[in-house]
Amino acid sequence: MGTLTFRLSVLTGVYDLAHFATDAPLTVVVVVAATALLVVGYVMRRRRTAPIEWLVLGSAATTATALLAAPLFYQHHMYFAFVFIAPALAVALTNVATTGAAGLARARHWPAGGTRIVVSGALACALVLVGAVLVAPSDMTSDSALLKVADIGSVVAATIPAGSCVVSDRSIVLLVANRFVSDVPDCPRMVDPQEVEAVVDGRTKYSAPAHDRVVADWITWFSVARYAVISNRSGRRIPWNRELREWFHAHYRPLHRARIWERLGT
Repeated sequence: MGTLTFRLSVLTGVYDLAHFATDAPLTVVVVVAATALLVVGYVMRRRRTAPIEWLVLGSAATTATALLAAPLFYQHHMYFAFVFIAPALAVALTNVATTGAAGLARARHWPAGGTRIVVSGALACALVLVGAVLVAPSDMTSDSALLKVADIGSVVAATIPAGSCVVSDRSIVLLVANRFVSDVPDCPRMVDPQEVEAVVDGRTKYSAPAHDRVVADWITWFSVARYAVISNRSGRRIPWNRELREWFHAHYRPLHRARIWERLGT
């Protein structure tokens, strides 16, 4: 599940920088830069590559390939990949700094130790500068960006009374807000909406035809619930076809800009 560009944007961190959106040009730039660093870092060196360094590189390549080729892929897979990819990049960056500093020291007749410190510091400052450019301060302080990346559990808890019947495509939000358990006897307890799609219809993509069985189920669940908390990526968990969208907007009103809705007539 997920295009190659989407998977690469997640593995490189671009997906988070773009506030949960795929940025294809930036993804290409980051992938090319990381690949170039690995190639140069493992070729440009003054000594023989140690076996542990080949193990680090091989583990990173195997992990990245497996995740890119896997039938299913989710955003949290980036945490698994980072454990293997980061050490490989660190080894390559260290080799570039060490070899570059040695060559510069020989050319300028500078002390090797001091040159190595200066070059390493310059590389570290360059990385900080790149990070500062990619993560624009205005983006991180805007309300729309914060609503996409911030924990809204406290907002849900403050907006929805305890014991209310709530339906959400992200159960973790209700768990954090202590609104997962309801006092309403028939309240649906949605744990994993993606599993519902896979078990009922065998789908891994969540667009649904008219009068779909899962769409009918969602209408039933929304009809019982008093509140709904809809994430900004609910299209991956809820089959929002025309029928479901029209029904939802006819029966729910927005209660809070953090995508909290209340059913009309309750």
